[in-house]
Amino acid sequence: MKLHLGCGRNIKDGWINFDIVDNGQEVVRDIKRGIPFNDNTFDEIYSQHFMEHIPSGDDLVFVINEIYRVLKEGGTFTFQVPHSSEPEAFDPIHLSYWNEGVIKEYFTGRGISIGWSGINVKYEIIKNEKSGKELRVILKKI
Repeated sequence: MKLHLGCGRNIKDGWINFDIVDNGQEVVRDIKRGIPFNDNTFDEIYSQHFMEHIPSGDDLVFVINEIYRVLKEGGTFTFQVPHSSEPEAFDPIHLSYWNEGVIKEYFTGRGISIGWSGINVKYEIIKNEKSGKELRVILKKI
C-alpha cells in the first residue's frame, strides 16, 4: 500500500491519493484531521511540495506523528520541500521551513531536544540533501 499526500491534480496510479481539495482522488480530507487509516498500513508515503503548507507548531507535530503512525516499520517516507536557503521557501502560503538540520531534529527522535516532546517518531535518514532549490528527503521507519 502506498499513500500520496497532497496529491493536488497529480493523481498517481497504484497509490491512495490524498488532498484537501477534491481532484477526483481517493481521499478528500484536511490532514490536520488525521489520516483515516489504521496503524502500520502503508509501505510507502510520498509527498511533493506538501509539508511546507503545514503550519509549524502543534499542527506539524500532529502531521509528523500521523505519518509515522500509518507507515509500516521499514516503510519509507519520501518528500520534497523548498530548501530554507532559497527565496521560494518564503512564499506566503508556506507555513513551515525546511533544511537538513530541521530534518534531523524532527525525524530522528531528537525533537525533544528542542522542546517538542510531542514528536514521537524515529527514522533512519536515507537521504537528506539539497538538490537545486529543493530539499529531498527519504526516511525509513525504524
